[in-house]
Amino acid sequence: MRRSRLVGQAFLALACLLFLGSAAGMVGGALSPAETVPYAGAALCCLVGGGILSRAGA
Repeated sequence: MRRSRLVGQAFLALACLLFLGSAAGMVGGALSPAETVPYAGAALCCLVGGGILSRAGA
């Protein structure tokens, strides 16, 4: 159970990095809003999966 919590936390960290990276790319002008959609979708998947896995042992 502890391993699934650690994997969940890793997915949550990945979601944060994806959100921050796409936001920084948009603010910096490197990415258009349409180009950030796949990153936001992947971040949402990581957020949901990480949330489920991090609560697996609770």
